[in-house]
Amino acid sequence: MESTSDSHTEGDASRVLLATDFSRAAEAAAEWTLALCRHSSAELTVGHCVDGLVDSVFYFDDPRAKAHANATRSAKEHLATYAGRFGDLPRVSTKLVDGVPWRGIVELAEELESDLVVVGTRGLRGLDKLLLGSTARAVIQHCASPVLTVPSGAAPRDEAISPSGGDLHVVFATDFSQAAAAALDGALHLLPAPSRLTLLNVYASPYLEVPYAAMPTQTDLLAQARRGSERELQRLAEQLGGRLAEDTEIAVAALEGYPPTAIVDFATTARQRGLPPVDLLVLGTHGRSGLGHLVLGSVAERTVQSSPVPVLTVRSSG
Repeated sequence: MESTSDSHTEGDASRVLLATDFSRAAEAAAEWTLALCRHSSAELTVGHCVDGLVDSVFYFDDPRAKAHANATRSAKEHLATYAGRFGDLPRVSTKLVDGVPWRGIVELAEELESDLVVVGTRGLRGLDKLLLGSTARAVIQHCASPVLTVPSGAAPRDEAISPSGGDLHVVFATDFSQAAAAALDGALHLLPAPSRLTLLNVYASPYLEVPYAAMPTQTDLLAQARRGSERELQRLAEQLGGRLAEDTEIAVAALEGYPPTAIVDFATTARQRGLPPVDLLVLGTHGRSGLGHLVLGSVAERTVQSSPVPVLTVRSSG
């Protein structure tokens, strides 16, 4: 299958790269990719990287050369078979790259000008057990494209995404920074219009350097932080009101606690809170250092590590 070259269109992703290792743990990532591409008619490239283990100048005498050649031949066969599951999509291509896996995927995403890169994780252990070992962590760190990490078993609900609409519940965790705002813009361009968008901020009581006698109580500080969080969330909701579909419900949630834990808890306890199940978390990154400079500090990295639902990380250019 040959890849095609089309210009980008504003709205849903037009070029999607699925990086896979063909394992059962990759199934959920493949299902999310299929659902998103069906919705947007995106061009899909299914990519796999064969680790370049051969570095000897005596290539033809090196037993590793034969092993590498066998691995490459097997990967080509697997890739062709694997891509067959996406046969109902209008544009599907495959790409086999050789070398350090994470670098191969990042370079492939750059070459293809991918709008979205999809990788899978092995479930509860998150980034510590990514499908490609440490590869997916490095992909998020270095890839300029947004990256959707999908835990094993977190396939999209049948009703969440469909060509005619859907019931997608997206939670956007924000710290109200410009980088976070850019991440939300990017997510709204990439994803199908959600039926519900929850704007989430996790706050902590501020530390104030004031004379002890004048120091407010912890209760006062938390109340102050909560009011500030709710005020900013409401302002953001009002700004988004005119940009989203009329039937999109915008909700806000201000929570006190340790951000990674609070974000994941919110996603996992939505039903207990009387809310629709959370399908996707959105977090932002900024700068070239990727996870080293996440919008929420180390919050996004730890959220991706422990989240049982897919997480879309979107990097700002700033």
